[in-house]
Amino acid sequence: MTKARQRDPADVHDDEREHLPGQREVDAYDRFVAPEPVRWPVRRGSAAEKNVACRFSAVGTVLLSRDDAGGYAWRMKIVVRWLLLAAALLLVAQIYSGVVVTSFTSALIAAFVLGLFNTLLRPILVLLTLPVTVLTLGLFLFVINALMFYFAASVLQGFSVTGFVAALIGSLLYSLCGLVIDAAMERIFQRG
Repeated sequence: MTKARQRDPADVHDDEREHLPGQREVDAYDRFVAPEPVRWPVRRGSAAEKNVACRFSAVGTVLLSRDDAGGYAWRMKIVVRWLLLAAALLLVAQIYSGVVVTSFTSALIAAFVLGLFNTLLRPILVLLTLPVTVLTLGLFLFVINALMFYFAASVLQGFSVTGFVAALIGSLLYSLCGLVIDAAMERIFQRG
């Protein structure tokens, strides 16, 4: 007995295409597309299981966010966090007179620069000062935060601090605001 040969959907003529079983959509390249996203086997509850789906197309395998194909949710989260951190910087300037922010635009730029410094410079400083940080039981990390705050204020024009002690107090207040913002955003974006 011979086995029935299964036909490749790419070899089917346009007039026969509507008769293929299980085919729901055809993409721009006129190739068969899986009717729904296929997910890779991943651990239950992991970030990969929540955020990634797989779609096969003529171009190849494309990883898609389950939120949406463009990743709108995480982009929105970054923008909202940036705006809230800029507002937190304005709040710190209102609470403590040692920190001066001239406008909301300056606060946006300062929040961006602080984020860059904390992402790029802070890990290097933490690694270089690791013995001192261990000896002070982690309290030297507050000094590193103050240095990041002071460096950002010295680079920018609309954001300034009166001295290192003002940078230390300002960075503490800014860090507390950042903790509150991060906790609130986790709750808000967890629902969606």
